[in-house]
Formats: sequence, C-alpha cells, structure tokens
Amino acid sequence: MRLTETLAAFLEDVTAGMDLPPIARVVMPERASNPCKDADFGLVALTDESVGFFYAWLGDVELGGRSPAGLVGEDPRQLLGDLSHPILARRALALGGFNAIGQCVLKQVGYPLPAADSLGAMRFEPGDHVGMVGLFPSLARRLQREAVRFTVFERKEALLDSPEGFAVTLEPEGLRGCNKVLITGSTLLNESLEEVLRYCRAADEVVLLGPTASGLPDPLFERGVQTVGGSAVVNLESLLTRMARGEPWGDAVKKYVIRRGDYPGAERLLGRRESPQARPLASPR
Repeated sequence: MRLTETLAAFLEDVTAGMDLPPIARVVMPERASNPCKDADFGLVALTDESVGFFYAWLGDVELGGRSPAGLVGEDPRQLLGDLSHPILARRALALGGFNAIGQCVLKQVGYPLPAADSLGAMRFEPGDHVGMVGLFPSLARRLQREAVRFTVFERKEALLDSPEGFAVTLEPEGLRGCNKVLITGSTLLNESLEEVLRYCRAADEVVLLGPTASGLPDPLFERGVQTVGGSAVVNLESLLTRMARGEPWGDAVKKYVIRRGDYPGAERLLGRRESPQARPLASPR
C-alpha cells in the first residue's frame, strides 16, 4: 500500500466514531503576497481553529476542481481520499486536511508539543555527515562555516552547479553514508518519502520537517522517521494577517517536535490501549 493510502486509512480508522469539528475555511495565499516564490502555503482551518498547512501554488486557485468555499461546513475526513489523487493540487489540499485533523486530535487529548527550532532540534558535530533531502540554503551555509560535511539530495538539476560549492546530487544513493538526515515535508506530497527512507536506514537520526508534516506521525514512525518537526497555529487571526501581507509567521505559529521514543501512539492517546483494534507502533524497517 502506498504511504498516502496508508495515511488516509490510518486517520479514518483512528478517528472512527469521533465527531470532528467541520471545516471553517480554506485559505489560499494572496497572489501578490510573494511573487518571487514558486509555491507558498495554504491552510485548512477547522471550527476549533485546528489548522493544517498545505503547499499552494500561486495562481492555482481552483485546487484541482475543489472550491474552497464549497468545503466550509464539511467533515475534513472527506479530503483524505484525495491523498493519492493524480492532480497535485488535490493531493496538497488533502494533506492540509490530514494535518488539520492531526492537530485537532493532539489538541483534544492535550498532548504536549515541545518547542523546537526550524531544524527539528537536530544538533551537529564536526564528525557528522549530514544529509539534506531538499536544499536548506541557510543550513548549508552554517554547516560550511562549522566544517561539517553534508550532502544534498535534490531533484532539480539547476541546483547541481551551486556557486557556493554545496555538494548536491540527483542520486538518493548519496544519503547512505549520512548519519543525520533532514527531510522536507514536500516528500509527503510528491510521494518520495518511502524511497528516500530506504537510503537512510543506517542513519542515527532521521527528521521530517515542515508545516506540511504536522499530522499524526504514527505511519511515519513505522517507516523509520525518528523525529517529526511540525507547526501548530497559536493565533489564527494573526497568522492570516501575516500571510496576507507576505510576512514571516512569527509567534502566530509554534514550531515543535515529536520524537518516536516519546510518543505513545494515537490509539493510546485516545484511550484505546485495551481495544482489540489498537495496534502498537511497528519497529522501524
């Protein structure tokens, strides 16, 4: 089963019988908010102000045939079937719904979300070989300054000839020798995460990062991710104002981490520990 299908089935199962708050709004970025970006973030907000982020390409206002206004009042679970949709915009919106439901569940059970920086609390030492799935320019410069070896796996050929001398490869094989790996949440959208993880089995630390990686992490932990770094909205109205202005999100959003070793699993969080349907987290492959 594809990971996207697993994500949908998992969330349908774990929320079965729950009355989830309906969708309150679907927000797309303003066309003029940041014209230099190829992509920005949209969001799915529920009536309890649980928010899930998704990638939204400027100008892609139709969301693959979905109407943002038409989704208001609907159960967010109706989006989950599109996680494997052939239209990229539909997959992106579905991932926003997945993240919003995850944030809602974590909020309802009162699960603590430890604050973290944009690197998922990962720390680096001179002896490390750091893998990046997707180029993090500011991190790459920092690692260069600190003489930490790193390899970037990218799918964009234009990034191969980096003027700053970054070691960029188009082959995921380059991740095999990395003991620490940072992976962007975009791998959930382009369905490349499982491929990437096959090359990270020897790594001591594997972190999946980004606002679009803010759902329940159970299926990700089962596949070998060790830490998930997501984003939880603290002040929705402030966030919407900042997004409309193209400003940094600042304290309207809290970055956090969930570590596999600290996380009991969604079934236990929801009080189903003794349920025959409860499934313990599988060991990483």
